[in-house]
Amino acid sequence: MLKKAIILSMAVVAVIGFSGLLGKGNLFNIKAAYGYGGGGVTVSYCSSVVYGDWKPCFNGWQYRDVLSQVPSNCTLTAAQQSARSMVCGATPATPATPATPGVSPATPATPATPAKVLFAHNLSMGISSADVLALQKYLNAKGFMVAKSGAGSPGHETSRFGALTRAALIKFQKANNISPAVGFFGPITRAFVNK
Repeated sequence: MLKKAIILSMAVVAVIGFSGLLGKGNLFNIKAAYGYGGGGVTVSYCSSVVYGDWKPCFNGWQYRDVLSQVPSNCTLTAAQQSARSMVCGATPATPATPATPGVSPATPATPATPAKVLFAHNLSMGISSADVLALQKYLNAKGFMVAKSGAGSPGHETSRFGALTRAALIKFQKANNISPAVGFFGPITRAFVNK
């Protein structure tokens, strides 16, 4: 126990010793990140976000910038982050337009039309990428729900391959007689999905 305390003290001294190089603000950020010297970090999620136009396709994906967010300097929710990208060739959903009495009828909403995604990379536990986001959307669309609600659920897919993604992938592999059904998205499963 004493040895651990000495090592921890040496680490704190090393960080404090670097404070001249890092600057006072950076030292505070290091302390806050590890929970020292404060009550922890409070995260404020965005209540609304305004996006820019879609950028040209790059590596099979389109992205758009966040133009404004409320409150300013807030953290995007998983759904808001997911709304910043889409597969090239997909058509985003169009909201319904209400009727104007005596002028025009109501226009129904148009659902998004997904583009065919071709997977080119192996995916496994711990990976974070746009391919994982596409895989979660694929699994949810095929009825192999990553999650019923929250992160990973339809409309709230994430780019992180965690335990829930692995479990949904195993169910998909078993249902489609893909062996081995171990939750690894490798050449065998990719070939099945890409056909």
